[in-house]
Amino acid sequence: MIAMLKDKNFQYLHILRTINIFFGLLSTLLNSVWFALKVRNVKNTSDKLIAGTSLNSLSHMISYSIKMSSNCDQYYTNAFNCIVYYPHITLFSFAEPLMHLSVFMLAFVDFVNVLFYHSHCKVHKLNASWIITVISMIALSNAAVLWLLSFRRKNILVSLCCYYEDVLGEPTAQYYYGLVAISGYLSAFVCLLTICYFKYNKRKCQDEIFQYQAMRKQSMLKQTAIFVAIGVILQSIPITLMVHMTINNNNPMISHHLWTVSVVGYFVVGAYNLITKNVNQ
Repeated sequence: MIAMLKDKNFQYLHILRTINIFFGLLSTLLNSVWFALKVRNVKNTSDKLIAGTSLNSLSHMISYSIKMSSNCDQYYTNAFNCIVYYPHITLFSFAEPLMHLSVFMLAFVDFVNVLFYHSHCKVHKLNASWIITVISMIALSNAAVLWLLSFRRKNILVSLCCYYEDVLGEPTAQYYYGLVAISGYLSAFVCLLTICYFKYNKRKCQDEIFQYQAMRKQSMLKQTAIFVAIGVILQSIPITLMVHMTINNNNPMISHHLWTVSVVGYFVVGAYNLITKNVNQ
């Protein structure tokens, strides 16, 4: 009876992995096409940040597809071997924080643009290069920390699947995913604050030129809001639930369902970007 139950769980896990690989590869294709279309017509800070986010979503989905494609649950290795022989783990440790930080900065730049809209400092022409450099350094630092932690855990056996949380170990993995989820909630808070302040300015100022420019700005804010909402609903909330269940030692199969939701989320992001590629053009 137990053997039959394990066999059913394995078959069900195989189905989930197949779904993950399918949506992962489809998301990779969509994000690749969107990035190829958009990268030739980058006009402002938001475009640069969205392009960076899309590229890192692409990197994450490649690494996740590789991880989910192998039959590895029945074998073990040590944490450091995961880093050495499976480079997609390092790629994930770089792409994941860079992607979420890019989304946060996308919301933050919109907030700055709205807050200082009447300023003579030309804040709306803020160059995002230094922002992308900073968050890239943070992401690289995260990858370096992963290598250091895995080297210290080189005598610890983990699943050959080399799940990121197994390589990091507890409670470091829980803290990491907690920070990732918090960044999504902060993005939503900043985005909501921006929309409220924008509506206040729009109602307060009746100048025709301002109202005309506000129409274009409103479409950009709407795009940012949808982008952030997708991240919160399909990324931050599932990650929060996963951390909660890990702490309480719940059924690990639920975590696979939550990761599937996240993978589908990347597909939604890719499809949304393709549909709205002409919003800011």
